[in-house]
Amino acid sequence: MKKLLLSMLVALLAPTAALSQYEVVDNSQSPPLQWKTIENEYVKVIYPEAFRPKAVYVANLIKHNAAVVGLSYGITKPKKVTLIIRNEVALPNGFVARAPRRTEWFNAGAYSPMVGSLEWLQILSIHEYRHVQQMDDFNKNTVRYFDYLLGDLGLNLADVISKKPWMAEGDAVYAETKYTDGGRGRSPRFLTRLKGILLGGETPSYDQFVNGTYRDVLVNQYVYGYVLISRAYQKYGDDFWEKLTDKITHGPHPFRLESAFKELTGVEFKTFYYETFSELREAWKKDAFTDVPKTEYSVSFNPKIANGHMYYVKFDMNTVPAIYKSTAQGEEKVIDVPYSEDLSRIDYSGTHAVYTDYVPHPRYGFEGSANLTLVDLNDGSQSYITSHRRLYNPKFSTHGKSILAAEYTDKMAWNIQEISLEGKNLRTLSLKGLDLLEAAALNADEVIAIASDNTGHKALIQARFGSDQYKVLLPFSRNNIFWLQTNTNGEALFEAQYKGANEVFHINSASGALKQCTQSRISSYAPSFDGTSVLYTEETPYGARTKKADLSACSDLASSQLVDFNYLGDNPSDNYNKFPPAPLKDQASLYTANADQYPETDYGMLDARGFTPHSWNFFGGRGLALTVMTDNYLRDFGSAITIGSDGEENTPFTSVKIDFKRYWPVVSLLGDIRNRAADVNMNTQELTWREGSYGLGVALPYTFKNHTYSGYLQLDYSAKILKTESYRLDKVSVPGSQASTYVDQKAGVLFSYTKSAQPRAILPPLGVDLQAFYEDASGVSDEEAPGSYRTFGQARLYLPGFLANNGIRLTGNGQENREGTGNYIFPTPAFNPVGYIYSRGFDYLPADRFVKGSFEYMFPLTYPDYNLGAWIYFKRLYGNLYMDHTKVVLGNIHANLNSYGAELIAQTVVFRFLPVDFGFRYIQKVEPAEGEGEIFLGTNLAVF
Repeated sequence: MKKLLLSMLVALLAPTAALSQYEVVDNSQSPPLQWKTIENEYVKVIYPEAFRPKAVYVANLIKHNAAVVGLSYGITKPKKVTLIIRNEVALPNGFVARAPRRTEWFNAGAYSPMVGSLEWLQILSIHEYRHVQQMDDFNKNTVRYFDYLLGDLGLNLADVISKKPWMAEGDAVYAETKYTDGGRGRSPRFLTRLKGILLGGETPSYDQFVNGTYRDVLVNQYVYGYVLISRAYQKYGDDFWEKLTDKITHGPHPFRLESAFKELTGVEFKTFYYETFSELREAWKKDAFTDVPKTEYSVSFNPKIANGHMYYVKFDMNTVPAIYKSTAQGEEKVIDVPYSEDLSRIDYSGTHAVYTDYVPHPRYGFEGSANLTLVDLNDGSQSYITSHRRLYNPKFSTHGKSILAAEYTDKMAWNIQEISLEGKNLRTLSLKGLDLLEAAALNADEVIAIASDNTGHKALIQARFGSDQYKVLLPFSRNNIFWLQTNTNGEALFEAQYKGANEVFHINSASGALKQCTQSRISSYAPSFDGTSVLYTEETPYGARTKKADLSACSDLASSQLVDFNYLGDNPSDNYNKFPPAPLKDQASLYTANADQYPETDYGMLDARGFTPHSWNFFGGRGLALTVMTDNYLRDFGSAITIGSDGEENTPFTSVKIDFKRYWPVVSLLGDIRNRAADVNMNTQELTWREGSYGLGVALPYTFKNHTYSGYLQLDYSAKILKTESYRLDKVSVPGSQASTYVDQKAGVLFSYTKSAQPRAILPPLGVDLQAFYEDASGVSDEEAPGSYRTFGQARLYLPGFLANNGIRLTGNGQENREGTGNYIFPTPAFNPVGYIYSRGFDYLPADRFVKGSFEYMFPLTYPDYNLGAWIYFKRLYGNLYMDHTKVVLGNIHANLNSYGAELIAQTVVFRFLPVDFGFRYIQKVEPAEGEGEIFLGTNLAVF
């Protein structure tokens, strides 16, 4: 019980406690760039020089949206916020954060339909700016004391214990829909999976949505949050969520959302929750499926005929996405692939497939590539044919010997590139004033392309390589069109939204005639030609399936029906709030409006923000300490100063660390002064002394990816001058001891390489990770007291088990210290307080060296999805069979510590935010031959 309570204390109060020897370098930086800044009364924009053509546009967008984006929170004049543009990423995204307070936008463009049809920076200027207002409105009443006590860390703590992510994300989607003429609320693909879930059976419980489930693939917090937020606005008024936030901030705790909701409405939140989704199911019931038996979630997606076979992507809860080939005998797996229905469609031709794989930069987390990957469909091999480029939506040319892909260049232009199968550029198609987001070949020189203007409106055009002329086939609109496929007859298939569903359409490039080929109950995707038929994917309540329809059955449709908002329906799928479209007047003019009022200045690393504390806390490992943290806005310069008591030795210390993270390697200035204490002479006496150190640390992080495998390598080295004062034994000076000076050097390595896991996996299906370090303290002269050294290493190998979602983990680790007495004593490592250093069942005692090996076999038992109110939610029960062997050497003593047994682990979520594994362990020691049982606990808290 003592270990259990200690673990809970560490989990709840000291989430940053060092539970291992290592710290992975924070790589949330951009590469070294020339940074600039402009500002107005609402925003300070920090951006790389290459972003200059759009900087004024962004500042004007924020100024425009400031008038409306905070009104439902009672904010008429928003506080000024700092905005950082990350222009080198490959995946579009954005976020708002504290420590320090800021918003960051990843300017990779809206090349996919996942966020609707608005211009990318426009949607960020609503969605992320709404988050800023939410964050600012939260810092009031009792929450202010969290701010006073812990700074931004305290605000994050109050936020995570009293609110839920769906409240912020759902409200931001609501805002992007209400205040624009697009937004995800007007895109039927946004609610597609939710519609399927509700048509397929019972409403998932609130805990299943919030905490997750292994029984089914549910929707994320954006989707169910949008529905709950919207219905509360509809039912209780435009100021409802501001009133709710006000009540929450008066007394934040894990149950406050439900109690505040009841206080305001007189209705239990649970009742409101189920009523909301029951209403949706009733609105959609006419689209119920009668021909699909209830099954576990399974997806068959992206079908196409190539070389006489149908290829498609398939996955479920027990498998990762893979390309399959349909054969006379059934189906044949070709290769696992990193796949996303919205981001990474696959094209096939002859004996090859091609897709985009998102590859991180080795050093900088805010730089990445979208590499083309070519798959040999005969032998299942795959290889990158491009690197360090951002290429999207690849399609094979008509002859299959080249690839057409949309490229986002360093100059922020979207062009169509024709690329050989070896990855060489053949030719480029660019059109002035248009972003070309996707193209499919009509013949050797002509393409049909999806083009976007600078306001984000999309059109279907016909263009030719070598010409700046084009023909509009489908006029510019906010319709969320995507995924072109063509044949040799000048015809094309594509996806577009129509009357509350994502549908498949056919267009003739010569006549411009438009036909609708699907009448979806939910939505249809990924069309391709199969002679006189069309293959496509149909969304079902239990995933997605491949369907086939005759082209002759496609019905005529006027092209005007897909533009001018005529495509919008009158059902919740694309019109849940029934907002009238709110176009941004003169949007194109915002690129240059008031440009003379935005003088541009340089932005450097060492700005005042980098020296201003943003967070502080009072916990240092297992001791008490005051830690003050600073970071500049780019997070490439920061520091941490800690004053407190060491939890291992119960002695006071002060430490300073200053990080320079702009370049490669990462460099840190280190300083430390502390009182030391160590038990000696078989723990019968206490040796104490005072020491201080200063020096330099260097880290070389390296992130890499190879299709379905991800890896990380980090090399660390530090060198410090370490000075000790004379020693005292039980508070009595030790005769002959003197102050000594050492050179303390430490070298370490971190490495991991693991395969992406299926949704129900407990361990990575394949992989390896290791960590090791060597530290040496040597006297600067022969006059010093003896120094010492220590080394530690751990390696883990992951293998698949014998049944689905079973896994094997083989672990080996060991440690060695310099033998003998009178040597310098290193600080005790901060080990996991509830784990075992030696074999399970044996307590840790310092030794000259030890070597340990473990075998573990993990397997799922059941997925209960059972909750006790908001207290605890049981997500999964799984078992672990293990064997441990440890050899320990202490002087002339050699001991073999062996044990084996079993563990029953309950994977839970406590208070709907804290992931905790509760376990019961049976330990059978070999010598002495005795058994025992114990309860253990662990957590991986990543919300801070």
